[in-house]
Amino acid sequence: MSVCDSFKNWYDPGRGGSDRFQDVSDWIRGEAASWGVDNPNVVEGKSVDADGNEHWSSYDRQTNTITLDPDLFTNPDAHDPADVFNAGAHELEHAMQDQYYGDRTDAPSDAERQQDAKDFADAYSDEWDDECDTPQDSESSPGNDTGDWNLPPSDGGAYA
Repeated sequence: MSVCDSFKNWYDPGRGGSDRFQDVSDWIRGEAASWGVDNPNVVEGKSVDADGNEHWSSYDRQTNTITLDPDLFTNPDAHDPADVFNAGAHELEHAMQDQYYGDRTDAPSDAERQQDAKDFADAYSDEWDDECDTPQDSESSPGNDTGDWNLPPSDGGAYA
């Protein structure tokens, strides 16, 4: 299922949390393959950092595992699908960074990696904003209602 289809079906009451999780994990695996990196494991679970703060998602370098909070999938009204996919894209970039840099001493700092992962995920979000727009949602397209887009009738002359 495409990301746009996942967005459209996110709130479908016939779909459960496991369906939404499968959409996101399939997307992560597909993108990893398209980037030519090892497929990360994608699991549901709680993500807690060293300071005890909970996060929507995390990446574990030792196991090449992306963990996504199950709450993201069980109550679709509480979490916008674009935000959930963005969290998956953010962790995918961490997996890609780890495979590229490993333990090299010239690797970017943790802060630089965090910013890079944020930028990477935000670029996907921008793409989804454009790609998943319906003609009625798009500001650059008249959709079915051409409104002021209609040209005056042609009298045989050219338009300037």
